Amino acid sequence: MIPPLNLRGGAIQIRPGEGFNNLVIFNKRYIAAQTIGVFIFNLFFGLGIIDAIVGGLQTLVMTWIVYQVTKRIKNTFGNSPHQL
Repeated sequence: MIPPLNLRGGAIQIRPGEGFNNLVIFNKRYIAAQTIGVFIFNLFFGLGIIDAIVGGLQTLVMTWIVYQVTKRIKNTFGNSPHQL
């Protein structure tokens, strides 16, 4: 049986926080906010300090890459999210 919100892990996980990673295309402040949030969550509900550090670093690197890549994509629909 799968718990309704399996936050601690297992074969199937529901991770709503991963959806927030894409917000970084609108504002680079979300890089720090998402990284800190992942670190705190993994520290208390993850597998300990190693999980918090590795998960936080993974989120930091991934969101920074997404921001850098999307900053260089030409927007043909009007204003770029980075100009807002």
